[in-house]
This record gives sequence, C-alpha cells and structure tokens, in this order.
Amino acid sequence: MAGLPNESWKAIKTLYDAGARGAFDVVALHPYTGIPKNVIRIVKIVRREMARRRDSKIPVWITELSWPAAQGKTEQHGGFETTEKGQKDRLEEGLPLIADERRKLKIGRVYWYTWLSVEGITDSAFDYSGLRRMRNGQLHDAASLSMFTRLARRLQGCAKQPGHALRCR
Repeated sequence: MAGLPNESWKAIKTLYDAGARGAFDVVALHPYTGIPKNVIRIVKIVRREMARRRDSKIPVWITELSWPAAQGKTEQHGGFETTEKGQKDRLEEGLPLIADERRKLKIGRVYWYTWLSVEGITDSAFDYSGLRRMRNGQLHDAASLSMFTRLARRLQGCAKQPGHALRCR
C-alpha cells in the first residue's frame, strides 16, 4: 500500500471500508509529527485498525520519516519542522523508540526522508530534511548525519570493521 501520511488511521479505515483487505502485503506510513514518541502512537493507532480488520500479520513500513531542520527558514509550517540541533535530538530520541517497538508493532523497515535535499529551492520544509544538503551549490553534511549513522549502525548491530568505516562485520 502506498505511503499514508497525516491521519493515516483514517485513510486505512476508508480503504478497508472500500474493500481493500487482501489487496496489499505491506502498509507504508509517513508518520510526520513534531514529537518522536508520536511516531509510535501513530503506528499503534493504525495497527489497531488493522487488527480490527484481521490484518495483524501484515508488516508496517515507515517509508518517510523526517524532522526537517527548516525552522525560521521557510514559510511552510507543518508542525514538525525544527532546528538543526532539534533534528539531531529528535533522531537521537526517535530511532531507538522505533527500534524498541519494531517487533511488537511488526515494523519491517524505516526510511529517512531524504538523503539529499537542496536548501531553499522551494518554500517546503522538506528542503531541509536531507542528511546531506546542497546550499549555494555546495554539498555539506547536516549536523544530524553523524547521529543518524551512529544510531543506524548500533541499532542494526553493526560493529566497526577495521579499515571499513561503513561496513558491518
């Protein structure tokens, strides 16, 4: 199922009501929220609707997760934008929460939105989501990239292999 944003629990109920049960093998969510623990809350609400429809075994994939570092940089406000430090802090809080709940909630995958963005190309907060960003034609790492890398490696159980900083043993 394509990624369900915003009030995804309402969208999945509407899809079930329209007869979608059996037409998908994964539920993809885009749980945008300013509070990391609310990502888990959103997945739980969707899971309740899935259980009600006897689809408890179907995995959930979080196919877009981000806390854009757009605060003060854009006019678009979704309630989930933050500062550079806030993006890093929310990642540090949010990824372990998701990892802790992944088995219980059958979360099969989590994808950050996005690896690369161009700052200020539009008025969208998402221009500041990238863990790497283009600014004035120059590529730079967001402050949150090293946090994301460390957390992802640790949560996947990767140990640093001598001479290969990005590979797991």
